[in-house]
Amino acid sequence: MKGSFAFRFYGLLSFVLLLAVLSCQDPITVGNDLLDDNRIELGILDSTRLKTYTVPAGRFITHDPSLDPVIYYLGSMSDNLYGKTKAELFINCQMRTGLFPDYGKESALKFDSLVLVLTYDTLGTYAASTALQKIDVYRLDEKYMWKDTFYSDTTLAVFPDPVGSRTTTVRPKDSVTVTNHITRKSEKLLPQLRIRLNDDFGKSLIENFEAAKNDTLFGDFLKGFKITSESPEGKSFLYGLDLSDNAMLNTTSNKLIMYYNVASADTTQRKTYTYELGAATINRVVQDRSGSIVETFINNPTLGDSIAFVQSLGGTRTVVDLSQVRKLDLAKINKAELDVTVAILNEPGSNYKLTPYLAARYFDKNGRQLFISDISQSLTTTGSLYSIIGGQLNSSSGRNKYKLNITNHVKRMIADTTLSTDIQLAIIPEAETPFRMAVCGAKHSTNPMKLIITYTK
Repeated sequence: MKGSFAFRFYGLLSFVLLLAVLSCQDPITVGNDLLDDNRIELGILDSTRLKTYTVPAGRFITHDPSLDPVIYYLGSMSDNLYGKTKAELFINCQMRTGLFPDYGKESALKFDSLVLVLTYDTLGTYAASTALQKIDVYRLDEKYMWKDTFYSDTTLAVFPDPVGSRTTTVRPKDSVTVTNHITRKSEKLLPQLRIRLNDDFGKSLIENFEAAKNDTLFGDFLKGFKITSESPEGKSFLYGLDLSDNAMLNTTSNKLIMYYNVASADTTQRKTYTYELGAATINRVVQDRSGSIVETFINNPTLGDSIAFVQSLGGTRTVVDLSQVRKLDLAKINKAELDVTVAILNEPGSNYKLTPYLAARYFDKNGRQLFISDISQSLTTTGSLYSIIGGQLNSSSGRNKYKLNITNHVKRMIADTTLSTDIQLAIIPEAETPFRMAVCGAKHSTNPMKLIITYTK
């Protein structure tokens, strides 16, 4: 895998954080007003009235030509609580730079097989660790360009019949053993998904000598693939694929590999040609909440007083209305911290891990969705994110909590009356994490969400 979670977060969201920095007013150093309480009297307020409710997260960017995401998901999850989440992939292929196939020069060419090989992200599973999956590969009937930006609701035309199918138990942490086509010896490879495409399609590719002459002709013949994956048993399971730039350098995976033989006198010479994956992978994610409990909460915002829902991959966010903060008569706010408790729901047999990190967004007056300034300033001034803003999962005494430092945002909100008083709790990074959870709302009977303000009296 490529780096730590924090590294992925910085890379994936750097452009969003830049917008946040540009939208800020004068910089405010977090905690700069927190003085020695032996010299000045401090007060703590935790009774500010909040309002909470659930909203759809909407689509998210799944390919930006300036960024290099690591994980892309396949699979699906389905239950009566959240509804159905379905993850699909669009990929394309290209000939190797400066090395085109020489199929047309062979006098006794014989096709063997065509195999699509993709690298698992060994830590990218969710809801289950392994599951039986029916995987289908469809041929695209529409081109797309790597320089364009694509969102999670992207739809591309495909031919109706799959060019490859496989039903297998996906085990993202297990190595695979294959027979080397050249040496005919067994070899153990890193965890990878291998899908043999139909022989008819493979032969049509190797016999198309015109398509092997240049990238344009090849792209006209093979525009790309759509990959779907679902459990025949209806088991919820998402699994990640590492299609980062670094993973593309792997010599045995993230390739479309043509295996073929050439007769030479009384012997057979075994050969391969490897097509590379293109620079743009699109993760299409469909959220269908029809008839689910979450849909009921979205349609009836007042239910958010008890619990609200947060889900990545275009799922949901929890809105926190901070409008009552503007009515407070406080001399000076030293710190404002949002205390969030995870709600315990009955989900028997599930393995829905909690997100390690929670963050807050808001919409500016131009409708841009930004991270609150506490996040952007932490990165630009200290380079240390979570040590300043919090937001990490803390499990203690049977409770799971997140505490977010939103001091700067609260100060800006009081000073600038044009700034929205709503913030949205979101899982980060949106496109590379599959987490979901319920949180206790502002009027939860035992663990209500609270805004804890430390101020100078």
